[in-house]
Amino acid sequence: MSFWNTKAFRISAIVVAALLTIFLIIGSIGYSKAGKFIKEFEEDFKRISETDQFKTRVTKLKHTNSVLLMMHEVFKFIWILDINKNDKTREKFIEAIKTKDSFKIFECLAELDRNKVVEAMDLSCLLAFDPEKISKLKPKFGFFATIGFLFRKRHPMKDIYKISEKIGIKLKDCEKSALILILFLDILDDKKIEISEFDYDTIKHNFDFSSDTFILNPLKRNDKTYISADFIIYLAEKAATGSEAIIEELKQNLILAIKENMPK
Repeated sequence: MSFWNTKAFRISAIVVAALLTIFLIIGSIGYSKAGKFIKEFEEDFKRISETDQFKTRVTKLKHTNSVLLMMHEVFKFIWILDINKNDKTREKFIEAIKTKDSFKIFECLAELDRNKVVEAMDLSCLLAFDPEKISKLKPKFGFFATIGFLFRKRHPMKDIYKISEKIGIKLKDCEKSALILILFLDILDDKKIEISEFDYDTIKHNFDFSSDTFILNPLKRNDKTYISADFIIYLAEKAATGSEAIIEELKQNLILAIKENMPK
């Protein structure tokens, strides 16, 4: 009797068929659930990206390519820096980053004055933010959706959530310690950004540096293509808080706090 006609083969065939059926069911359910998350994201992105405020900030960011996120006990802000590629201030700041010179980094920030802070806020270039909003931006996908994403084309939604997760973890660490957290987001091109992180311990005066590069695949919808600058502003919009009290506190305390905590 050949193997193909044996009981062992029939049992094996049934087991394989059952496993394939289960796999197809899980894949089908997962594919559908992943699609729902993508649809919800795209609807939210569309809603935010159609606002005049979003468009203004994206235009500004595409000119400067730089965003600064800082967190301390007296301030939490995201700043679209007013320094373009040919600006000496930018050159000085980038050099301080590359050489990991904590004093020069704070020196660059301390050169700012309160009028510039207020002006930046009036131009929608300076936003107070809520750390919890960043930490909770990524939804809980669950088992099926996680499997479903394996069968779908890479979507920028996952790249955006990956960045928000990294930032969220750093913000939580900062809240638990006497740190000034500085994240410098530098847009390298339409698909790539570099995030340089600086942790300054205001008690021990220790300074740590690290950097990561992230790829953000473009999102094409209708006749519009959204790139890295659009996604960074989307993150900023999702994290921003409109509280007048917080914004006023930011205006009053930002420069003072930077100067008081400069490395000695």
